[in-house]
Amino acid sequence: MDCEDICRYIDDNWGISGDHPFAKSPDTTVFRHPGNRKWFALMMEVEATKLGIAQEGCVTVLNAKCDAALQSLLLPMKGFYPAYHMNKNHWISAVPEEMDEKEWLYLVIDKSYSATK
Repeated sequence: MDCEDICRYIDDNWGISGDHPFAKSPDTTVFRHPGNRKWFALMMEVEATKLGIAQEGCVTVLNAKCDAALQSLLLPMKGFYPAYHMNKNHWISAVPEEMDEKEWLYLVIDKSYSATK
C-alpha cells in the first residue's frame, strides 16, 4: 500500500483531496472535512527511529483519530504505532508500507472521518 492508494481511497469515498498547508513540509498532506475543516488524517514523512523502528531514513506515516478501544486492538499489529506528534490518547500512526492488510488502515480512516465530522 502506498500514498496514492490512501489518497484514492479518501477521494473515492468522500471526494476529498488532501491539501499541503506547510510551506516547510510541502509533501505533508492534510485531509480535512470540507464543512468544518477539521483534520481526520495527516500523511507525512517521519524519521523511522522516532516511531521506534530500527532503520535509518524516513517512512511515510498516516496519523488518524482513533479511540482507545480501537487503539488497543491495532497497536499490537504490524504497521501501527502510538501517534507521532499528536495526542496519543486520541490518534494513532500507521506506516502503510509495513501493512499486509489495507482493510485495517481503511477502517481507521473511516472511523477518523466519522469521529471528526
